[in-house]
Amino acid sequence: MSDIYVYSGAVGTASGADWANAKTTLTAGASAASAADRLIVADDHAESSSTAQTITFPSTNTGQPNIVLCVSRTGSVPPVDTDLRTTATVTTTGANAINLNGSVYCYGITFTAGSGSSLANLVFNSANAARRQTFEQCAFRLGSTNAANTISLGGLSSTSSRVEWNNCTVQFGATGQSINRDASVHTFVWRNKSGSTAITGATFPTTLFSSTGAGAGVTLRGLDLSSLTGTIFGFGGQLNRVINCKLNASVTIGSPSGAQQVGVQVLGSGSSTIAERNEWPQYVGTLTTETTIVRTSSGASDGTTAYSWKMVSTANSSLVQPLDSFDGGIWNDDVGVSKTLTVRCITDNVTLNDNELFLEATYLGSSGSPLSTLLSTAPATILTTGSALATSATTWNTTGLTTPVYQKLTATFTPQMAGLVGIRVKLAKPSTTVYVDPPSPKSLV
Repeated sequence: MSDIYVYSGAVGTASGADWANAKTTLTAGASAASAADRLIVADDHAESSSTAQTITFPSTNTGQPNIVLCVSRTGSVPPVDTDLRTTATVTTTGANAINLNGSVYCYGITFTAGSGSSLANLVFNSANAARRQTFEQCAFRLGSTNAANTISLGGLSSTSSRVEWNNCTVQFGATGQSINRDASVHTFVWRNKSGSTAITGATFPTTLFSSTGAGAGVTLRGLDLSSLTGTIFGFGGQLNRVINCKLNASVTIGSPSGAQQVGVQVLGSGSSTIAERNEWPQYVGTLTTETTIVRTSSGASDGTTAYSWKMVSTANSSLVQPLDSFDGGIWNDDVGVSKTLTVRCITDNVTLNDNELFLEATYLGSSGSPLSTLLSTAPATILTTGSALATSATTWNTTGLTTPVYQKLTATFTPQMAGLVGIRVKLAKPSTTVYVDPPSPKSLV
């Protein structure tokens, strides 16, 4: 592994051997590198180009990635941890894109594509190759006001890649711009540390994520998106997740447009202090968190606020494509002992049958291996006549309900190994609202 120095103000031989003879552009540094080499970029590096830039790092999806580090030019040689900086810039002007190709870990660089009203995208992995790219403490900016510009994840290539942003920010030049997830990206994860705003500047997109293909899902974790009032996801596709993010109260999450699309899970995110705001818009209905119609005794709570799952199905819900709840899990230590799982629910003047609301559970039913056994409370076949669910105790706050109907789902099984019991509730009755008390350790006795 060799170190190649990059500094826009260098006036030496451009060999990259040291600061005096550094490469003057990141493109030149990447071209001179071999797989797994490091590119050491000066903290006052400020390159600007009036032509499109394709920066191709030679590392592939095997072995070690190239490493790009922004460091103090007056610090240690080679650099140490206290030399890390976040002030180097790579900029194009006019209608000139920036393409970042190859497997790389990059720290502390601001990339700005385009200026004026020109079309200029910032593209990750535009080459037709599977690569892993990780960026930390970087900023990605669209400098043009052209609404067609995107920060493109995948660049229309046909091979899967993995892109991760850790404590990185984005900035837009027009409300019509977005982060575009292409079919080639099979993993995109964006994480930020507490107190770090994910979108900088004064312009916020109408839709944060767009899509030009059926790539895998997007995971957003720990992002402050509170300034965004539009839509987070303009596509359903594979499963997208918003986990422990700060959201604006008026933001729209986005929902799938067809039964083949999974949608978006919002987990522990929101604009208030309720820790258990969980939502999942699906084609066959919507799952949200309810804090009024809740069990008043032994029900689910985030430690302060009681809550339930509000499941609202559309006309498209049925036994073969039901509305799903989140997955619940309860640890079980008992082996060879009959266990009963109970999940309680309430409706407004609707008595549900077991082919309209049912639960699926997985448990370790084999003593010889951790092979799960699937248990369903639905009727045996699609043609089996449904039966009314059992009634339940009336320990709910029923504010807003005219004729409360209390019911429960129960399943009995005998685990053969200690382990996790997985639980999911399914609503198959179309155009129906039901409130479910999420399973907890008290649900399994």
